[in-house]
Amino acid sequence: MSRPRASRPACLCTWALATTLIGAPAMAQSPTNDSGWRGGFVAEELDVRRDDAGSVLAWDATGHVGTARNRAWLRTEGEEREEGISSQRLELLWGRTFFAGTELVLGARHDSGTLPSRTYAAAGLQGPEGRSLQWDVTGYLGDGSQRADVHAGLRAQARYAWKLTDRWSLRARAEAEYWNEDHERFAEGTGSGPCEVRVGLRLGYATSERVTWYVGGEWLYQLQDTAELNEQAGGDPQSLGLVAGLRVGI
Repeated sequence: MSRPRASRPACLCTWALATTLIGAPAMAQSPTNDSGWRGGFVAEELDVRRDDAGSVLAWDATGHVGTARNRAWLRTEGEEREEGISSQRLELLWGRTFFAGTELVLGARHDSGTLPSRTYAAAGLQGPEGRSLQWDVTGYLGDGSQRADVHAGLRAQARYAWKLTDRWSLRARAEAEYWNEDHERFAEGTGSGPCEVRVGLRLGYATSERVTWYVGGEWLYQLQDTAELNEQAGGDPQSLGLVAGLRVGI
């Protein structure tokens, strides 16, 4: 895997772009829409998964509070495997709407779990809420190891929901994450790693406006060093599993 180095001009350009977007007035937002605070929380996935490696308890949730232009965001995702391996991702971000509901987000990401923790600076974009298609793209930057000056990564996610009837729905999710190196945190694990692609499909039935039960499947494909480390630990870099769980929105 290649080991990209930090680029000072690129960092300066990124900072200039972020400063411009933050200082610019939010477009497609009226003053009345920005008045008053509001918040929300949705656990998109509270899963029990079953694959070749065993059973997994997993979650993916997002919450926010603020105005239409400026909001604080919390993102959390993780899994607990029956063999005792765990991994969690927690992000705290500040978002600024700048064009047609699209937000610039800045903040921090903290990874924790069975192996040593790491913390990164985070910056990215995410699409408007309340639409059939939802997406976000976030970049991360932290201290490197002996193999690279910095540890840099990019995570992209997209979701699409089809409303089949008043109660039945079908949701698809694709997620990809890529890093310039795999650090010690994943050297002994057989769960999710830094470089991977995950695709899932879930058929849901809503028992209320806030709760939807679902069943479906999820495919995981790990890349490059992540796949090699997983194989060395006795794992499989590719897996297809069944999932069952619920989606909760507040």
